[in-house]
Amino acid sequence: MINVTDRAKHQLTRLARSLGESRRRPRLVVARPGALGLVSDERRPDDHFVEHEGTVILLIGREISGIVGNSLIDCEETGGRPRLIVRRAA
Repeated sequence: MINVTDRAKHQLTRLARSLGESRRRPRLVVARPGALGLVSDERRPDDHFVEHEGTVILLIGREISGIVGNSLIDCEETGGRPRLIVRRAA
């Protein structure tokens, strides 16, 4: 199970809303070995997703859910900019 902190939900909501009225939403992907990233994508029938304030704010495909299962997504300020991080839940 993936948990998302309120800070991360706020940041993901901003990202989702920046995509406008399209059906595209942030999708968690493997950007390179050992690193995750976000891309804009449409929801697929087998996706897991995170909702906040009635909006889907994060898509998690079946192919990555096993990699990030039992994790916590948080947001930290780095150099004055928000940065999403994924940690293994204890």
